[in-house]
Amino acid sequence: MFSRLLQFRYIYLIAVIITGINSLFFLGNGVVHAFHGYAEIINHPGAGRPGLHFVESFDTFMIAFMFLIFSLGMMRIFTHYHVKDDKLPGWLRIDSFKELKILLWETVILTLVIVTVSDVVRKMDRLSWHVLLLPGVIFLLSLSLFIVRKEEKHSDEEKH
Repeated sequence: MFSRLLQFRYIYLIAVIITGINSLFFLGNGVVHAFHGYAEIINHPGAGRPGLHFVESFDTFMIAFMFLIFSLGMMRIFTHYHVKDDKLPGWLRIDSFKELKILLWETVILTLVIVTVSDVVRKMDRLSWHVLLLPGVIFLLSLSLFIVRKEEKHSDEEKH
């Protein structure tokens, strides 16, 4: 029965390929934002807001990174679980869905922090209470991640 289910694991290659393409798209978009910032510095020195382009570039690179982690993690879990990953950095050695979930959770929190900074920079002259929504979400996600990790550590200590 279990072997029949394993035959369907290659369907997840669709998700791997699409999220890989998404990652490349956001990577390219981040490069475009960066070049717009450079062009603004070169063509209009002292005028404009080139930093805004750089912050948006960084924001877009983080989204690309999130898609890349998801793509590699899904590939590792569903299709390449038997391949040794000695050449990968330690933080990218994903052996379970739980490890992928925690890594994505951390990446989403970091991406939201960058999006928040980008939003504040973009709306510096017209800030309102709406700017506090994303930090609230970040706080709740961080708190829940802290609780999950604390429970993991507690359950690991009980095992030993």
